[in-house]
Amino acid sequence: MRSGHARHLMKLPPKKKLKKNLDLGFWTDRTCLVTGNPAEGKTKKHTMQQNMNSVTVNGVEYLPKSEVAKEIGEVRIIVADRGWVFVGNCTDEENGDLTIRNCKNIRQWGTTRGLGELVNGPTAKTVLDDYGTIRTRAIVTIAVKGGW
Repeated sequence: MRSGHARHLMKLPPKKKLKKNLDLGFWTDRTCLVTGNPAEGKTKKHTMQQNMNSVTVNGVEYLPKSEVAKEIGEVRIIVADRGWVFVGNCTDEENGDLTIRNCKNIRQWGTTRGLGELVNGPTAKTVLDDYGTIRTRAIVTIAVKGGW
């Protein structure tokens, strides 16, 4: 079956020819992007910064995990799997786990405005259970200002 005949049977639009001065972009290595038309000798090199500490996408800045841990601090409130809520001295592990030392399970928040109310320490109605040291994966991490 000829290709023109198959196009007619499948009712596809005809093939379009590409423009000769199409703007190309290709990477010469991991740090240099070349754009322009090499056939016309009009190319431009764009270099990429190799030691980036953050990336901004649509006005939102994203940081590496190691930088986020520095900003949040060691003492954190952690929401873990199945709704467990812990507070303690946290260490981020390379595999994504979190080790919490001096860990306390927040059995009853004792708040009126949600979990965020505990960033300054427990309220009079907060119920805590000592857990020692645990390892878990954090679903939500909340920075603690003090009081714990």
